Amino acid sequence: MSEETLKIVVPVFTAVLGLFVGYFLNQALYERKRRDELADREFGRRAVVHDRRIHDAREYVDKWESLLFIVNEINSKVLQATNVDDMQRVLHLENYNKSHLLLEGLSKQVSVLNILNDDELLDWHKKFLPKLFPLIKYLLERIKIIVQINHFDIDKNRLMTLSQRCTSSVVVFARMKYKLDELEISLK
Repeated sequence: MSEETLKIVVPVFTAVLGLFVGYFLNQALYERKRRDELADREFGRRAVVHDRRIHDAREYVDKWESLLFIVNEINSKVLQATNVDDMQRVLHLENYNKSHLLLEGLSKQVSVLNILNDDELLDWHKKFLPKLFPLIKYLLERIKIIVQINHFDIDKNRLMTLSQRCTSSVVVFARMKYKLDELEISLK
């Protein structure tokens, strides 16, 4: 080849080679950016779902705390009661009706903690729920029965046990909230 031909062919070949290399490098860069963007979106979706589950679990724990506060208040009034008229007043308390609604709602929300799949939360939940639930049901049903049959008959020992368990469950709820905070931070 002549020198003049080489002067034309070499720059054209270099330009074409540069275009090919540039295209492939840009394509690889675009693919990497796209893959990172998709991963960020996926992480964002998982974070939103995780945050919603934590929020639901925190609401569940807060509702239990509210219920136990209300039940403890009702329980103290029942422990002070001496006759059916006192029970009538307890039955007509606003918190008495609210406690039934909260108890119904909580029984439907038990799966909220299962979804998080955290052994510590489930263990704490399993520790306090079987001990408290029957006592709470006893208290609420017994008030209604006493008023209906007009006969004051209540097991004060069970009510004292309920009072003690409500007080000790405060620690369990504090641990559960702390664990929920840890779970919330763990994804971020």
